[in-house]
Amino acid sequence: MSPSPKSRPSTEPEKIDPEFEALLEYIHRSRGFDFTGYKRSSLVRRVIKRMQMVNVEGYGPYVDYLEIHPEEFRSLFDTTLINATGFFRDPPAWESLAEEILPRLLSGKRPEEPIRAWSAGCASGEEAYSLVITLAEALGPTASRDRVKIYATDVDDDALAKARSAQYTAKELQGVAPHLLEKYFEPAGADLWVFHKEFRRSVIFGRHDLIQDAPISRIDLLSCRNTADVLQHRDPDEDPRPVSLRPVRPELPVLGQGRDADDVQRYVHPDRPEAADLRQGAPK
Repeated sequence: MSPSPKSRPSTEPEKIDPEFEALLEYIHRSRGFDFTGYKRSSLVRRVIKRMQMVNVEGYGPYVDYLEIHPEEFRSLFDTTLINATGFFRDPPAWESLAEEILPRLLSGKRPEEPIRAWSAGCASGEEAYSLVITLAEALGPTASRDRVKIYATDVDDDALAKARSAQYTAKELQGVAPHLLEKYFEPAGADLWVFHKEFRRSVIFGRHDLIQDAPISRIDLLSCRNTADVLQHRDPDEDPRPVSLRPVRPELPVLGQGRDADDVQRYVHPDRPEAADLRQGAPK
């Protein structure tokens, strides 16, 4: 049964629905994710889609549903934040990283000098582990373990828990080439693989809010491909608070998402419109 006209949530972006705002406040209090400033039109559509999936009518009843079924937060975040992450998602960007960006980056460093990267909005860890593999292939296993440190952050505690477990199904590993799968993963049961512990030590996972927390500093590479998907649904006019993706060094290479390059540039290199997507080459 469809919601009655009285209880049907409004999808008009210019109208403020107190019940919808109360739902967002509940999400913020319960899970720490602040949707302030997100474009209401797209956010409302995605929340309603999730409500329809669980046959709940009205924002108030959906709050009640979340209280009784906390596992629903995972599905809600997957829908609202578009968690379309994956290993080596968009292969051309990763090829550019391996063939153009990393050689240039490594040539400017001493053989023993550390390499620090930040996976901002790492979701369930696929992006961070893809970075580890790419750097290990470029440096060699021993040098990679000694030199590489990946800071992988996200606001979603459930996603971080999965990332720390480093366990993935065969379907989730479809983007990993067979020779890399054999080299960097080991079987962990039926249809389950785990990232090798010796390489997993290169990654530090932590909770980080891009709006409320300071950015990770002293990094050589910023990867924010999952974050780019979220930024395109954020309205800076509604929420002027800065997103903490700005690097200390303006020449920092950024692995973004090609179709969302403008959104990434606005937050990372606001004064340098030419530098955001690695598929266009490293910043000059």
